[in-house]
Amino acid sequence: MHRYETQRRELIAAAVPGTDSARRLARLTDEMLLSLAEGRAAARLPRRTPWSLVALGGYGAGALLPASDLDLLVVSDASAATLRPFVEALLYPLWDARLSVGHQVRSRREQVAAVRADLATLTATLTGRAIAGDEALGEEVLRACACDAAKRWDRILAEIHARPRPGSPYLLEPDLKEGAGGRRDYDELTWTAAVLTGAPQRDPQALVSLGMLEPDESAMLDAAAETVATARWELQLAGEGGSGSLMAEEAADDLTTVAPTEVQRALADTHHLLLRVRGRVAARAGAGRRRRGWGMLARNSGADATDPSRTTVRTSPARTSDAPNDTALPAIDALALLHRGPDALPELEEAAWAGRLDHLVPGMRELMWLRRPSIAHIRTVGAHSLACATNAAALLAEPEHRRVLDRDALLVAALVHDVGKMEPGPGHSERGAPVAESVARDFGLGEAAAAHVATLVRHHLFLGQTAATIDLDDPSAIAAAADTLCDRELLAPLHVLTIADSLATGPGAWSEWHAALVATLVRGLERELLLAGSPSAPPADTDADTTATDPRLDALASRVAEDRTPGAHALDIAPGPVPGSFRVAVATHDRPGVLATLAGTFALAGLDILTARSVPARAGTTADTFVVASATLAPIGPETWSRVERTLTAALAGRFALAVRLAERRRHYTPRVAGALETRIEETGAGATLHVRAPDRVGLLHDIARAIAESGLDVRGLTATSRAGWAEDTFRLALAEGAGSGALGQLQMRLREL
Repeated sequence: MHRYETQRRELIAAAVPGTDSARRLARLTDEMLLSLAEGRAAARLPRRTPWSLVALGGYGAGALLPASDLDLLVVSDASAATLRPFVEALLYPLWDARLSVGHQVRSRREQVAAVRADLATLTATLTGRAIAGDEALGEEVLRACACDAAKRWDRILAEIHARPRPGSPYLLEPDLKEGAGGRRDYDELTWTAAVLTGAPQRDPQALVSLGMLEPDESAMLDAAAETVATARWELQLAGEGGSGSLMAEEAADDLTTVAPTEVQRALADTHHLLLRVRGRVAARAGAGRRRRGWGMLARNSGADATDPSRTTVRTSPARTSDAPNDTALPAIDALALLHRGPDALPELEEAAWAGRLDHLVPGMRELMWLRRPSIAHIRTVGAHSLACATNAAALLAEPEHRRVLDRDALLVAALVHDVGKMEPGPGHSERGAPVAESVARDFGLGEAAAAHVATLVRHHLFLGQTAATIDLDDPSAIAAAADTLCDRELLAPLHVLTIADSLATGPGAWSEWHAALVATLVRGLERELLLAGSPSAPPADTDADTTATDPRLDALASRVAEDRTPGAHALDIAPGPVPGSFRVAVATHDRPGVLATLAGTFALAGLDILTARSVPARAGTTADTFVVASATLAPIGPETWSRVERTLTAALAGRFALAVRLAERRRHYTPRVAGALETRIEETGAGATLHVRAPDRVGLLHDIARAIAESGLDVRGLTATSRAGWAEDTFRLALAEGAGSGALGQLQMRLREL
């Protein structure tokens, strides 16, 4: 055993990741088990006791990855008491070597009964092979199990087809084992071949003889399996994803022997070929029920149902592996699929993978496995684009979006909105616009519609980015945004495209709060552009006072101005703009760092600040308005506001170590993502705008607000959003009274220390 462990370590250390190394490791393990079973272990059995050691599952198929299990079966009709010393002598050395071993001890009859009762046992057996002892006995049992399955092939394949296939081959963090397109999909094709031939199989090659796979498809499938095995080997050695199944983004960047893009392509190939085989089996099954079952159909296709060695390859027209189906999808059919919405997504993915959309969207097939990881994105570029287009179709059925007139143009724009990502780097919206215009013409849209598509693609990020960065209560900010957009007819389709794009990005990219911000911006732009188009409209007053008084805030400020008690403040709480949110008005005596104190108080109470607006009030007071929501799954109730009141009173009076308590809370709530705080400052005539992107954590707004105050700056407003664990906050700043010209430089230095 020591020799095996040494040889195993040396093999893994020197191996080139991939199927060849996995087979070498399996052969080395075969030799060890043969020696162990037929030597020390067999000596524990009475003479002439029949037994066979059988490898099952992936090991049975002849391949082992570094972290793979050894799935073993001991077949013997001897009693359990007779076999126990043998089994212990076989397994204890394996366990001592810290190998992961699954084992069963069964008689011939018990094994056949077991595969009838349990699908997982059957599928593991369908790739089995005898490796020690009476190999004829082992092979006989394996054939009996496969032949028994062949008699029930339609029910068994239906059960196999119903197995979970989580995710999608187009996820940026795919599961390379159990997920769609992963190793289990390749295994299913092998199981299908075994069930249909009635004999154990190590790969899906027999499906060619059965007419279920074309030779070029089989070659593509083998290449895909090699790529996935290579990636899994590397991931297992790196210790990523448990048993090396999850290709996380950081793990993908560390792959050296295979590109992550090639892994995505391999997953897509396996996924779609599996679906094709399932469809062909279903079609053949329908014909089989009108004849005499699968056995006759297999023989008619040139394959014996029980002997895979007596097969002939059915000839068929050749297709290259780079073009699984070169029949172009007509533009009218592509548009019809897009209009069907999410239900058509599988058909669209198949068409894109097969290259049937490339004549309409150049390079669409390559986009299906193109990776451009960014915040909140969970899919490849092509899959994201298809999801966006089908989302847009679904949104068009909703009453609030029926104002969109040219629906074809919107769906084409959604389909190609990220086509500029074919080239890496910023500016993909601008790069994609001319391509989108050309694509629109290929779809048969007129010149005006094609120009409309180009404009939508050019501005598809505008609403989302603008809503999260400007003060939506500031008329001058709305007017500036309207000047960028200009065209009122663009608003309705752009609104739909923004929502569809965000929903397709991933679950962390869109929320009720994002929806409310964008909807508020759209309403403001609608009013502004409507006024701009009216010949009697007055010119926009870009110098308007955006701090107009609010009677409610004035009343709060008056109460505080008359109260000189340390920590004096006044609160007013009302329902917020989205379900579960609250609008909180706070008045207190003005002093540096008030916003930091308020932000820290809300954080300790389990509240997230979504927006804040600060206006100077009367007699040295300040009035701040916040929209807050729960930072956890806990609901906001009276006890929440009691906690806010107690903490705020003590903190404003200087009796509460806010920073210390926040640090304690952070130790219990670690950020969901890791990364550095990024900042960008834009100077304006009246002050500056600070953009912050950082891993979201307890007290982040408190720390930033304190750095701003210590730099001699005031926060006049902020908009906070979060996506997939990242905080994206925009602070609108003004110089505090007496602040020097170097305040922004000081702020940048302080932010680097957070």
